[in-house]
Amino acid sequence: MSQGKATRWLLPPAASIAVHAGLVIALAAVTIEVTRDRPTPRPTRVTLSAPPQSDAPARIADTNPSETAELGAGAVPAPAEPAALRESLASGTARGAPVSSPTQLAPAPVTQSILTPENAGAPRVRFAEIDAAPARTVVFVVDASGAVASAFTFVREELLRSIDQLSPTQRFQVVVFPGPENGPPVLAPINRGRLALASPRTKREIAEWMATFRPRGRSAPLEGLRLALDLKPDIAMLITRSIERTGPDAAWGDGLKETLEELDRLNPIDRRTGVRRTAIAAVQLLDEDPTGIMEAIAAIHGSGVSDYRVVSAETLASPSTPPTRATGASESASIDASASILADLDDTGTALRLFHGLPDATDRTRAREQAARAAELAARTPDDPRARVLLARARSLTLEPSALEMAGAVLRQELLHDPDADAWRRLALIDTLAAQNRPADAIDELEALFEDAREMAITRAIRVRMVVTGAALGIEPDDADAALQRPPFVDDRGVTDPYWVLAMGEAMTRGRLRTGASEPFVPLLRLLERAEREHADAWPPILTDRMARAAALAPERVAEAPARVRLEVAAAWARTPESRPRARVVLGSLVNGDSPERAEALWRLGVLERGLDTPESRERAGELLSTLAETYPDHPRAGDALAGAIALTSDPQARERLLRLAVERHTDRPEIDLWRLNLAELLDGLERLDMLERIAPGGRESTLARRLYKPAAESIVADATDPAPLLERAGAFLAAHADPEAASWLARASSAWLADDAERAHALAERAMQASGRTPSAETELALIRAELATGRSKPATARLSALATRLDAANDRSGAFWESWTLLLEAAGRDDPDAARAHLARLELIDPELGGDPWRRRLNDLRAALP
Repeated sequence: MSQGKATRWLLPPAASIAVHAGLVIALAAVTIEVTRDRPTPRPTRVTLSAPPQSDAPARIADTNPSETAELGAGAVPAPAEPAALRESLASGTARGAPVSSPTQLAPAPVTQSILTPENAGAPRVRFAEIDAAPARTVVFVVDASGAVASAFTFVREELLRSIDQLSPTQRFQVVVFPGPENGPPVLAPINRGRLALASPRTKREIAEWMATFRPRGRSAPLEGLRLALDLKPDIAMLITRSIERTGPDAAWGDGLKETLEELDRLNPIDRRTGVRRTAIAAVQLLDEDPTGIMEAIAAIHGSGVSDYRVVSAETLASPSTPPTRATGASESASIDASASILADLDDTGTALRLFHGLPDATDRTRAREQAARAAELAARTPDDPRARVLLARARSLTLEPSALEMAGAVLRQELLHDPDADAWRRLALIDTLAAQNRPADAIDELEALFEDAREMAITRAIRVRMVVTGAALGIEPDDADAALQRPPFVDDRGVTDPYWVLAMGEAMTRGRLRTGASEPFVPLLRLLERAEREHADAWPPILTDRMARAAALAPERVAEAPARVRLEVAAAWARTPESRPRARVVLGSLVNGDSPERAEALWRLGVLERGLDTPESRERAGELLSTLAETYPDHPRAGDALAGAIALTSDPQARERLLRLAVERHTDRPEIDLWRLNLAELLDGLERLDMLERIAPGGRESTLARRLYKPAAESIVADATDPAPLLERAGAFLAAHADPEAASWLARASSAWLADDAERAHALAERAMQASGRTPSAETELALIRAELATGRSKPATARLSALATRLDAANDRSGAFWESWTLLLEAAGRDDPDAARAHLARLELIDPELGGDPWRRRLNDLRAALP
């Protein structure tokens, strides 16, 4: 499996076994990794094809014409089909079910870890003379400013002493303010800045880190508390020297009121429980706090148990001996007897069947009777944390909802010093969560326990119980046959241990084949859903393969399974031609239903139908993919489905409907401009222009869009009473798409605007000249000249006219542009030089006695008559 961010599990599943203290079976840890890496994004452009089959024809090639193709019915290319369903489904055949009844072996001795005296008292947090309430997590907020320079050595040593007293099951962090170079507060570099288990390694790392600090800079305790409260610990212990100052150097900023208001925002009272998330204890160094803020914080945010202390100079000189942990009576007969009764239920497999399988009446009776005895014994010492844990376990064995709720609360709340004992408590909590039908929460707790086991020195016996719990929750190895050949299923001599082999078989069977409608598939289904939520890409193929194997064992029960299971089984069946008809039936039932899996079933059945590649199946595939795209527009496959439906649909009305959906909802697809082009071909008038104008310039579609645009625009202009805006719009579109005729359209737009808006006409004419490049046409130059004349720019207009008229004359060009340029030139300059104007008129009459015909003849004769 892939590396990276991963959740690690110990060896694959086994059956239930008690937590033993002298377990002699050799246990080896084998890991199963569930990757948490994000999946590699799939390519955006994909092509729809069917799953492999021996008789499927090759996919029809794309029919995209070259850019020089004639415009017509088939000139605009159809979009390519979207890509094949990219499913990495594991292959394999189903295996037989293992034996589900383990042999009864004599129970091994119960673990003594929970009975040790140190577990009689809940883990607490201590610093100097403060003995805070029991806590799972604590953050020490330490002042390293210049204000504590004389006390910092004591603070550091007392901090390390306090951390050293933490139990291996407690978590902690340290915040130091100010940080290096008088910077913001910093977290200790343990566990990537998160709460860390109080292991020997983390304690050593803290000692090395604290040795690097030298007190200096300004104190900012509120900033340190803010960073600590972000970690949401049970206790935040603030260790500082509060000094009364004002101005920008004041440690508490604006004072008491503002500080308490900010802390109330950071650590509010929970409306449900009536208490704050974090209790804040305060240690004032050297002298009483003159501001009163430290004591106020402890009073309002503390737990009510010695939350404020002043460590005087005398205390610094002679620190007290650290208190010892509370101990209990290891000889407590009632606790010992209660633990032994509960261990017997584990040893015989009764507890595993009760919490994770389908227990029979004997199991229920035995569990109920023995749990009652264990509960009665544990209840005799209610003040002992060990007894409370045992009592909660006993209550959970009744499986009554209220008892499970109470047991879960106690098991979650308690914390024991000894790592083995606390791991046993956490396993009991996991069992309770499973009995409450909360498998995802149970797996989360198990993951956390395996993660913590890396840091805690827990025995192999506890690790075995953790492995068994994982098996009961459906976490299986990739290769069970190979796993059965390794410890703990064989001893040091290589001899198979029948207890463990049979227990493993029972756990696997319970996870995959249960009595009832959907029970053979549910554990795998939930793991699949979890893997998808966490982007664990390696797991869905494996879990799908497991579902297919289970379905092969009981194919007649697939129809009874949850919709998601049927979907995955159909995916596995679709991989082989012989089982593909069954996949079509299953997917068809999902398509005709209303389950959340219907959308995915539409996609997969559409792919299957497309793969058959008959006219009927192609039509059916188009309908299915169209339904997916239109009914579930937010589905991850909606874009691919829409592309496939468009490619497979020939009906113009249906095609237009799909294309409209595509261009509105999937603008980020690479086919978007092709879809716009296809849709524009189905539209008329201004609606066609609107769609074509949404196509991006520069691509292949741009060339085809220009060809569609111009005749549509000409048709609209011909019928328009005011063509100027339409001509301007067309010119802008064609210029953006680098069409050679853009200048002509802009010049026409300039002429159309000339009478009503000469300045706008001039701007359009200049754009026409720019679009023309180095060789503008005579018509484009004339449009600019008219606009210049109309806007009073006669000098440049006359110069441009003279040059144009001379050039056309020299080229013997007698087109309308020739007559227009000379007529405009004589109209502009003739009155200033009448004799020259008459000479030019005479020359023009020699060229053509009709003076080019109307309107130029009329205009030139009017000019002649007006000359003085």
